[in-house]
Amino acid sequence: MTPRALLIGFVFASLLAGFTYFNDFVLKQTFLIGTQVPIIVYGLLIVFIVTINPLLRRFGENVALRGRELAVILGITTVVCVIPGSGLLRYFIISLIMPHYEAQTQAGGIGEELIGHIPTRMLADPTAHPDALPGYLQGLGVGEQGMQWSQVPWEAWLPTLLLWLPLLMVFWIGLIALALVFHTQWSKHEHLPYPIARIANEMLPTHGEKRHSIYSNRWFWIPFAIVLAIHFNNFLVSHYPQLIAIKLGMDLNPVMNPLDWRFRGPASMWSTLNFTIYFSAIAIAFFLPRQISLSIGLAPFCYGLVAGTLGLYGINMAGGGAYAPRNLFSLGAFLGIFLMVVYTGRYFYLQVTKRALGMGKPGEVPAEAVWGARIFVLCFLLSVIWFSAAGLSWPITFLVLGLILVTYIVLSRIFAETGMFIIQPVHSAPAMLLVFFGAQTVGPDVMMIVGLLWVVFMADPREALMPYVVNAFKLLEHRNLSPARFAPWAVAVLLLGLLIAVPATLYWQYEGGSRNVQPISVVIAMSKIFPEAIQVHQRLDAQGALESSLQASGWEALRQMRPHGTGLVAFGLGLAAVIGFSLLRLRIPAWPLHPVIFAIWAAWGTAVFSISFLIGWFLKGMVSKYGGEKAVNHVKPAMVGLVAGEFMGAILPVLINWGYYWFTGENPPHFIVLPS
Repeated sequence: MTPRALLIGFVFASLLAGFTYFNDFVLKQTFLIGTQVPIIVYGLLIVFIVTINPLLRRFGENVALRGRELAVILGITTVVCVIPGSGLLRYFIISLIMPHYEAQTQAGGIGEELIGHIPTRMLADPTAHPDALPGYLQGLGVGEQGMQWSQVPWEAWLPTLLLWLPLLMVFWIGLIALALVFHTQWSKHEHLPYPIARIANEMLPTHGEKRHSIYSNRWFWIPFAIVLAIHFNNFLVSHYPQLIAIKLGMDLNPVMNPLDWRFRGPASMWSTLNFTIYFSAIAIAFFLPRQISLSIGLAPFCYGLVAGTLGLYGINMAGGGAYAPRNLFSLGAFLGIFLMVVYTGRYFYLQVTKRALGMGKPGEVPAEAVWGARIFVLCFLLSVIWFSAAGLSWPITFLVLGLILVTYIVLSRIFAETGMFIIQPVHSAPAMLLVFFGAQTVGPDVMMIVGLLWVVFMADPREALMPYVVNAFKLLEHRNLSPARFAPWAVAVLLLGLLIAVPATLYWQYEGGSRNVQPISVVIAMSKIFPEAIQVHQRLDAQGALESSLQASGWEALRQMRPHGTGLVAFGLGLAAVIGFSLLRLRIPAWPLHPVIFAIWAAWGTAVFSISFLIGWFLKGMVSKYGGEKAVNHVKPAMVGLVAGEFMGAILPVLINWGYYWFTGENPPHFIVLPS
């Protein structure tokens, strides 16, 4: 890991942390990050390898960046991607200030009562500065002059930031340490495919090359040029509407309307049938085992069939708020995958645990896995203590952070095994507590705090830290670099990213007010804090048990435990489905479906990409059937070209629109390539 690679990586990460929110929510362009495969990082990587690096080599072999250095730069910049977008700051500031406004909009004063249950330090303080809440809603920028940095109401934000940011850093350090443990098992023992790391490695130059040999292959450049031309044409249409756009989508909903209601009952089926072709998803599916790509492609259709059929009998999979069966089914499915992950690697994890406790023989497992386990346990316990001291009982904190941890592990496993680059679980911690303990045991006060904690960590994990980290580890391994040596730099870039991105996001949100905040982001954040707490409050109030619920604590609260029967059934079905399919895969090699289908089938991201994954599955099947493995390998450069072309088709419009804004001072037309 050379100094210049680290320096370039940190500079790029700083720019990414500082300008992502501006691009995504001020200029409203294609998200620079958006998924577990950030287009800004991979798109600029292609530009650099194809154009800049060959020019640098003319000044000497040592001037151009080597593949190992580019892998380090790629790893550093992808790790910081968790901060400025959906992974954190898209919702973080909203969740700490908008509850004050949301509370005022609730009828009967219930909102003010509920927000009073949240400890003061957990939210921004609107009484500390007169512009804290009004300025956030209306904006403090005046005309073309904008806003001064000093106008940001820092007094209202400093106490809550000093609570949340250290908690995030400690928890993230624990995740990076834990990634060292799981990645070792997944990469060296289970040999998971890591398709994104594999595609990235295909783009990097090998030793002694100006660039990878793939860039001399016409099968790379033909699909690259076609896809880039399609997206650039559609970008021109956004500026010049008289041009003709090339449609990449189709709406099959009108075709399906006359058919059986079971296929069009769930709302997610609308996104599945009103689809857009994403070339990058087709390519990723081509690199996967066909069993996995078929499972991802069929997932929303299977959910539509099940949910639609149940709907005919009065069972609404998405209804019931916190008790919605689909949410509890997802929780069971995620737990099932986690249990199978632990079961599959049980011998390795047991040896790591023994060595972490000082038992066993040195050398049985890698030292980085042992130290990773130790650091993780320390960070997890510190996180529990830190948040418990802020106002939530330690058993509840332990359970909620434990669920967040399990979710991150499963997200990482799915990403490493399938390359699915938008993974959005539909379960939540408040739902888990309500189902297993009952409303009277939990109470609306706990629901508010847990909902806030969940939003901060898991509002939309389409850009999650641990998947970024394990993917970076695998890419570094491809280049014979040590993940353990990279881990401290990952921690450092996260700290730098927070120091840059948090003030930048606060500035842009206060400068433009609601104009610079995506409305759906507010809806998503508030929907995970207030509705379930209001549901519990109203239910307990109607039963006359509200006061006793608020006053009960500890063992007294546990004596009031009333698990929710229907929710437990849905949870059990999700758990059983995943474990059942996993056992069938172990016993029947030709079993056609992967258990991941149950963890992702109700998510929006799955519905959006399902058709593209089915196309990739079909193409690989046809190539394999009529050309064999040799033909599959021959077509792989074309698939990499599809990915590169789509990412370049997203990056070039972003750069051009930045120039448009710079020279005209006006927001450019809205244009996106990948879903936001």
